[in-house]
Amino acid sequence: MDHPIPSESSCRNKIDELATEKKVRLKSILHQKAIFLVVDEAEVASQKFMHVLGEMDHPTKTYMLDCVILEKSRNQQTVTTVIDDVLKDMHIERPNFSFYSAMRPHTENFF
Repeated sequence: MDHPIPSESSCRNKIDELATEKKVRLKSILHQKAIFLVVDEAEVASQKFMHVLGEMDHPTKTYMLDCVILEKSRNQQTVTTVIDDVLKDMHIERPNFSFYSAMRPHTENFF
C-alpha cells in the first residue's frame, strides 16, 4: 500500500467539507420550490433521532434535510423548533412549505 492512512482529524475535516457541499447543493435545489416536510422519529441503540425529509415536485424523490438527535422526549415545542431550524437553515420561506408528521398525536396542530 503506497498511500498512508489519513488521520482521524483529516477524515473529520473531509466529512465536514462533504456535508457543507451537500447542504449548498440542497439549498440550490430547494430555492423557490414548494416543498412538503415529513417528520419522523427513529431509535437506534437507545438514541432517539428525528428525521426531516423534504419532498419536492416529484413525490418519489426525497431529500434528508436534517437528522436531529433528541436529547429529551419529543413534544410539540421540540418538533416545532426542529422544523423552524430546518426552514431557516435551508432558506425556505414558510409560504413554500406544507407539513406532515408521522409522530401523531403530539404534532397534529402545529401550524
